[in-house]
Amino acid sequence: MKISFNQLLLLCSFLIILSACNNRSGENNQEHSNNRVGFDNLVIKREVKAFDDLKHSPKKIYIYEIVHPAKDDVDHQWLLIAIKDLLKISRNESLESGIEQLINSDAIEYKDEAKDLTGGDNEYLDMLNYERNTFIKDIYNAGNYLTLAYSITSYEGGAHGNYSSIYFNFDLQNKKQLDLSDILNIDTVFLQNI
Repeated sequence: MKISFNQLLLLCSFLIILSACNNRSGENNQEHSNNRVGFDNLVIKREVKAFDDLKHSPKKIYIYEIVHPAKDDVDHQWLLIAIKDLLKISRNESLESGIEQLINSDAIEYKDEAKDLTGGDNEYLDMLNYERNTFIKDIYNAGNYLTLAYSITSYEGGAHGNYSSIYFNFDLQNKKQLDLSDILNIDTVFLQNI
């Protein structure tokens, strides 16, 4: 049986999550010595009308629910920067204003798409009620390690919505995101035999 790099990465993430389920205790807002990060949760909800001049215009709903370090100090700045990088927000910008810019940029595309799809015909307005949800949550936070789940769910027309989840692992002691090579140092030929 051959294991691809993506399958191996998924397996490692699954093992970390499984370990988290067995070891997790306490609230996220508490920090215990140096092996755990305290988090606050930023929630932004916004609705954008497809057509500003229509009273009953279809809308796109945006929900962002993002954890970020509760302490705004030098020791936690690296993690805030990593979260901004995941969202593709400028490092010089606040998390909140960066998310607002993401929404504004997407809203322009949504309004343009709505105009193109309807072409002035109000018959198809109902199909333009969209939704996009973005979450970053901590799912493991102990022993100097942190796993963040970055999930997006969306409905933008069609038969069903879309969703994705990606997991990112961090070494809190060394203040860095972990790569597979940080965890395993064996080659894929050896792993395939296992």
